[in-house]
Amino acid sequence: MSITLANLDTYLQDKLVHTIDSPLDQIQRVRGINQIIQFLQSEINLHPTKRVAAFDYLKDENDYSLVNDLGLSDVKDIKDIRDPNNAYTLFEDCDNKTIAQYIAEGRLLNARSVESRDNDDILRIIYRDANTRLLVSAMDSLTHSGTWSSDSGSDATTLMVDTNRYKGGSGSFKFNIDVSQSVNNYAGIKNTTLTALDLSDYENIATWRVWLDLQQMTAAQLALISSIEIYFGSDSSNYQAITVTAPVNYGSFKKGWNRISWNWRDATTTGSPDNSAIDYVELKINYSAGMTDVSNVRFDELVCILPKELEIVYFSTYLVKNGATWQEEFSIDTVDTTEELLLPTRHRLGFIDMAAELLFMQMKEKATDQVIFEQLKSSKAFKALFDDIGEPIVKNIGSIQIQGNSCEREDGNRQWM
Repeated sequence: MSITLANLDTYLQDKLVHTIDSPLDQIQRVRGINQIIQFLQSEINLHPTKRVAAFDYLKDENDYSLVNDLGLSDVKDIKDIRDPNNAYTLFEDCDNKTIAQYIAEGRLLNARSVESRDNDDILRIIYRDANTRLLVSAMDSLTHSGTWSSDSGSDATTLMVDTNRYKGGSGSFKFNIDVSQSVNNYAGIKNTTLTALDLSDYENIATWRVWLDLQQMTAAQLALISSIEIYFGSDSSNYQAITVTAPVNYGSFKKGWNRISWNWRDATTTGSPDNSAIDYVELKINYSAGMTDVSNVRFDELVCILPKELEIVYFSTYLVKNGATWQEEFSIDTVDTTEELLLPTRHRLGFIDMAAELLFMQMKEKATDQVIFEQLKSSKAFKALFDDIGEPIVKNIGSIQIQGNSCEREDGNRQWM
């Protein structure tokens, strides 16, 4: 049997009718019920809110927006990351500092963390058993694996290797944007003699990525960038093209290095490209007509990556269901008494007791929420629910020092780990 809002409200009224001098209307009662939902969600992880979602992991690509990359807007606390094809995969749950160090050191291990960044939650992950990462061009030499050149129909000029500023390998491709060179509003570099790549197994699955450096652009110039494109195929008449309008952090283009990502499944096809013999690739920066000259734009490390499917197991912020729709709490503006609370029926009375106690204290004692919630944490109903279907919230793991007998470091007569 499910616990509907109508069911909860009926029982709650039975508890309030002889106790409160002025009867509470339905909206006030629903608000009290929602306060208990938020109280429970702030104190514990609840098993009925546990969910599983699949996502694509890209080898050596460590950062994934929970909302934009994984499509998850309801993640409260991550329980586990797992490989559905490897039952023995375990991921170390790290603090932000530790996983940043692992990434910088290139550690071959399984680790995860969640970092809040730019008003977004970023899953940071390392997986040692990922799929293939194909380095299409290290961009360390203009003649490695074919010859790279500026697109003469674009505004790109003076393409060269820069060994002073790069993201990987020993260099990057550097060029200038001279808007007087063409009437076309883009700057592009290309390789029409690329050593042929058999990407037939990558078709509609893989992700292309490259680093783009816009260090010397002004804010006004950055605002004029409309998109970044990749073309790949058999030649300039038979190719596939993909366009993105933002870097992988889903914000705007910024000064410095921007991570650009294209999903093959989003490609549009021109002619009849042969994916078993890809020997043409071009990268384009598109912008509005007001663009002015720019020096030292860079591309580095063009890769094509086969994704590895992983699963994220997490506790959701949703504790209410309305048909196929998940919600954080019950609707108030238009009360829908068919909405369901995602708790086992055996905890219905305990939940109602907590809601009644909250409303009693608000009405009779004018108590603050802090006082009320402290009292609720010591109630039998809360303890019974915690013991049965609850887990502690462990969203953030902090670095700690433990006094012990470590031989790694000595500080006077004390040792720390």
